[in-house]
Amino acid sequence: MRLPDLSFYLDGGCLVILTVGNTLRSDDGAGPYMASKLHSASNVKIIDGGMHPENSIEQITAWKPSIILIIDAADFGGGAGEVRIIESEAIPENSLSTHAISLKVIAKILNDDIGAKIIFIGIQPKDVSFGEGLSPEVKTASDELVEWMNRQLLTKKERDMNHA
Repeated sequence: MRLPDLSFYLDGGCLVILTVGNTLRSDDGAGPYMASKLHSASNVKIIDGGMHPENSIEQITAWKPSIILIIDAADFGGGAGEVRIIESEAIPENSLSTHAISLKVIAKILNDDIGAKIIFIGIQPKDVSFGEGLSPEVKTASDELVEWMNRQLLTKKERDMNHA
């Protein structure tokens, strides 16, 4: 899994991590699960958009981030727990996930309002039927993603402390 280096964005402005998902639909709860495990840093805001990420638009635009990282369980035809960067052009108008409003529409609104760079990270679910808890594959992928992000955010905190 090749993920973007966030250090450029962390040094130059604000980052919003918007997680999306429904904890009552098994693997669709990957986003909220990750939000509960991510560590914040200066210039980083973590928002659990849950089932209604559109309700976070006003909060995000008020913060004016330079980058928005949107994380969601998304069925892109990969193996269970596979993580992919999904280019915004590849997100269909209809939702990739189990949510009512397409993340593409949300991304367009945010981009039009604040011009932030938007990166989608999709985690291929194994099961989105009603039920709580993540499959082992999606939990492992989510934990690895959280570990990678927390390392990047810790590095940002260390850089801030060294320049203080």
